[in-house]
Parts: sequence; structure tokens; C-alpha cells
Amino acid sequence: MSPHHLILPLFLHFSSVQAMESQATSVSGTDVHTSPSFMTTAYSQEDTPHPDFEIKERMHDFGKVNAKKSHTFYITNTGNAPLVIKHVATGCGCTTTDYTKSPILPGKKGKITVSFNPETQRAGAFRKSVTIYTNSPKDYTRVFIKGEVVR
Repeated sequence: MSPHHLILPLFLHFSSVQAMESQATSVSGTDVHTSPSFMTTAYSQEDTPHPDFEIKERMHDFGKVNAKKSHTFYITNTGNAPLVIKHVATGCGCTTTDYTKSPILPGKKGKITVSFNPETQRAGAFRKSVTIYTNSPKDYTRVFIKGEVVR
């Protein structure tokens, strides 16, 4: 097959897409460009309201721990719809959480407070994960605490 057999169909495809994109009609003196349906669909999905989030601090180091300690992580709604923290899970009974239960509006912050109780842990280094489940398309994320239990 010669290269010309490949180039001509590609040229015709891109020419027809370009022609569809450049068609314009006038509505109240404003140019409105029409586009292929696949472009309109992609654009519509981007405009669909959805929450999104950002947590700047992913790891907190308690340092040396011999008594219960707590730390608050902040979650910012960077989306365009209310963010809901559905559930927060810990890996063991030594770690408990409290978190914002009401919807977090776009641009606002919520809290996830993580408490670590070293009484049930052996002496030495620890690293625990906390999983945060949301209604965002990301679904969930993790934050971590670490430190060293000393007696």
C-alpha cells in the first residue's frame, strides 16, 4: 500500500472536521460556531457540576508519643458542587476520627481530625493510614500519621 492511500483519507477526515468547526451562523450579531457532536458531548461533560477536593498535607508526624494526640487535616472543595465526606476509615483501633458531616460548599474547607492512642501499641515507630471516602469522582484518598511510641 502506498503512502498516498493513507494520506488522502486522513486529509479528507480532517478537512471535513475543520469545515464543520468553521461553519458559523449569526445569532443577534454574535458568531456561533457549530462543532461535531463528539466535541459538544465532551464540552457538556466538563460543565456537569461535580465536587472535587484537595488536601495539601498528606502526612503528619507526631514525633515521640506517650499519650493520646490528635491532628486535623483540612480538605478543600475545589469542585463546583457540594462535597460530602461519606465515611472515614482507619486501619486499627488505636486511631479514631471525627470529620465534617455537613456538605462542604465549593471553595470552602472541611476537617478530618485524627486521634492516635498509643496505649494499645508496642513501643517503636508507627505509620497509620486514614481513608477518606467522598462523593467526588476521585471517590477516596488517604492521609497518614506517623511517629514513635515511647514508654
